[in-house]
Amino acid sequence: MTEAAPRRWTVEEFFAWQERQPERYELVDGIPVRMMAGGKNVHDDIVVNVLAEVRNQLRGGGCRPFTSDGSVETKPGQIRRPDIGVDCGRRDPNATKATSPRVVVEVLSPTTRDFDTIASLRNTSSSKVWNVSSSSNRMLPK
Repeated sequence: MTEAAPRRWTVEEFFAWQERQPERYELVDGIPVRMMAGGKNVHDDIVVNVLAEVRNQLRGGGCRPFTSDGSVETKPGQIRRPDIGVDCGRRDPNATKATSPRVVVEVLSPTTRDFDTIASLRNTSSSKVWNVSSSSNRMLPK
């Protein structure tokens, strides 16, 4: 007997369900996928440093940085949580995703590099994607 394909969720269904979950998830092709556990200190150091610099550069403008608590709809039915993002849209304090993402930053570790660059960021609707290598502390081409 062939197993039926899982039903694909809408973004609205996903966010309603996600509010009740203890862990964070992304929505990949309509299917919830649990995010990996916390990274190493080197990952966190890079995220904090990049976030601080992005915030300084945006000060006084209409755009705001956000962390992986926020999300980006990379294509219909796909929600991703980059390490850092920049949203230039209207700010709704109760929203769950960026309204006008302009930059997403993903800090890549050797174990997540292929998934983070190929599966999530290639599909982003943001104007800029920055991949940062945690092993070499440099920006990588998209």
